[in-house]
Parts: sequence; C-alpha cells; structure tokens
Amino acid sequence: ARFPSAPHSRPMLSLQNSYDLEEVRAFDTRMRRELDVANVVYTVEPKMDGVALALRYRDGRLDAALTRGDGQRGDVITRNARTIASVPDRLAAGWERVFPGPVRAFEARGEAYLPLSWFAKLNAAREEEGLDPLANPRNATAGTLKTLDAEEVRRRRLAAVFYQLFPLDPPAPELPSHRAELAALAQLGLPVNPILLVAGDLAEVEAHLDDLAARRHELDYQTDGAVIKVDDGEWQRRLGATAKAPRGALAYKFAAEEAVTVLE
Repeated sequence: ARFPSAPHSRPMLSLQNSYDLEEVRAFDTRMRRELDVANVVYTVEPKMDGVALALRYRDGRLDAALTRGDGQRGDVITRNARTIASVPDRLAAGWERVFPGPVRAFEARGEAYLPLSWFAKLNAAREEEGLDPLANPRNATAGTLKTLDAEEVRRRRLAAVFYQLFPLDPPAPELPSHRAELAALAQLGLPVNPILLVAGDLAEVEAHLDDLAARRHELDYQTDGAVIKVDDGEWQRRLGATAKAPRGALAYKFAAEEAVTVLE
C-alpha cells in the first residue's frame, strides 16, 4: 500500500543556501537594490532540520496534510499528521478572525521533527528490545510520517512547528509580514518557534547569526543554520521566486562541526 499523492496549492520551494557572510552581504545588497530602498527589515530564525509538512484547514477542521514530495505534488498523510499532539484537528472558535479578510480555507506550512530528548529515549528503548537504533532524527521523522500504521506514528510522538500561512479560499488578502504570519499561526493554536529575531539592517543580521550559532546546542531539535527573510509581505510578493526558491529569503548554514576520530 502507498499513500495517494495530490498537487500542492502552491509549489513547495526550498531555500537558496549560503555558507559565508559574504553571500549574506550580497543578498542584502541585492534586496535593497531590487526593492529600491536604503534598508530592509529582516527576520532571523533557526533553520530546523526536519521534514516539510503542509496542513490544509477548511471551516476550522484539518482537511488534508501533505509531504513535500517533488515540490509540485506531495503524499497525502492526513491520518498520520492527526497523531501529532501539537497539530489541532479542530481549531478554536474565532479562527477566521485571524486573517485580514473572510477566509474559509487556509494552508499552514512547517516542519515535523523528533525532539532530540525524545529521540534519545526512543533509541534507549529500542536497544533494550534488541532493535537497531534509529540513525538520526530527520530520517526517523521522514520514515515515521510514511508509516502505514497511524498508531505506530502516534507512539513516535513527533512534534511540529509552522512558519508559513496563506489563505486558499478565497485566495486574498495575504498577511502583511512574516511576523504577522507567525503571530497568526500562534493565534490559530499552531506551534511556532519561539526564537524569532528581528534585524533592522545587515549588522543586526550578522549579530543574530552569531547568537543562533552559539545557542544551537541548547535547542531540542537539530538545526544546521538560520533562515533570513525579508519581513514585509508585500515586498516578498514583489520579489517573487525562481523555479526553486523564494527570492526574499536565504538559508545561512553554520560552519560544519569538526571532530577528531581515531581509525584503528
């Protein structure tokens, strides 16, 4: 048996990656030039190393959940998504007032993940049962979401955070900024990452990147970098996207960790 696939309401794009601050500076220069402004306000948040998840709600109820798939179509994993404790099946009253206009259906996008603390407990339990340990949280999450037994998915206790929100029916109006998007997600009862840094210029972006790199080991999820976004929603829409990635966002990858190993 396999999961049915369905088209995405909008392509599920990835982010363009950067590996050094020169590329971040070039990104800022490009943004200011294309928008024809002296300064751009950015948001900076941890880049979670999870598995992309799209939730569609209609009339306050979870209607469908899709994986990224090839970005154009994804697998429909609605039953499995319902087992994630932080994903509400039915939204609290007043959910429709979160949007600037009347909305019957909307989509929330984010990441499913296995918290590191729980991943360690799962592996300890597996070892006691004589089973092979799960290789890493991301692969375990991807495998769990594609498990046919929803009860087994529930036992794995996946978590999720969301960072994108847009109306589906009727399709307008959009939210005014990324900060407004996250506030609306939280108001809907969908979990968001509590770490959201705001930068008024490039110097603040760089300070926030240093801050997140220093804090990455305190987090209960795997992170390999930070996401820098143009906060203004109208500007984001004006910048548009390439075939692969939105133009108004950049993933900055932290330097890879180095360790010494002894080969015997």
